[in-house]
Amino acid sequence: MEFAFIYNKFTASLTVALIVATIYLLLHRPKIVDVHRYMLTAVLGLGSLASVLIYSEIIGYEPCSLCWTQRIILIGIVAISLLPKWTFSDWSIRIISAAGIIISLYQYYLQMSQTGSFCTVGETSCSAIFVKELGFITIPFMALVLFSFVLVVHIPKKSRPSYIKLK
Repeated sequence: MEFAFIYNKFTASLTVALIVATIYLLLHRPKIVDVHRYMLTAVLGLGSLASVLIYSEIIGYEPCSLCWTQRIILIGIVAISLLPKWTFSDWSIRIISAAGIIISLYQYYLQMSQTGSFCTVGETSCSAIFVKELGFITIPFMALVLFSFVLVVHIPKKSRPSYIKLK
């Protein structure tokens, strides 16, 4: 079997697991997540950066300008998560994650609607689809799930809506 085929299945599986984890964290927030949220963010961020490098350098998918923007946002999140003593770490991560969510949602829309886009790097359009697993999981969708997870992890318990019951 081809490496790209196996790796696409692997990353799609991790994306589905991260969706489940995000929903779980919205409903049941274990104390260990609050205590180790920076380490969790750093590990997931570094793993995601390794994944995008595998996609671009080993598999050979050329990233577009929106992909580069999402990478830069991810690098910022990882850098801030490695500095948890900084006073505004949670706020910064929330704001940067929200920006990542907006950009990845826009790119996912471009891919799913196939309306074309304003951006191209070399011959790569932002609406080009390199990975499409289960009919909806593309690389921007993976980024969307990651940014959403990071945002949920860095939202404190006390600011959650009252209709979400936490243990």
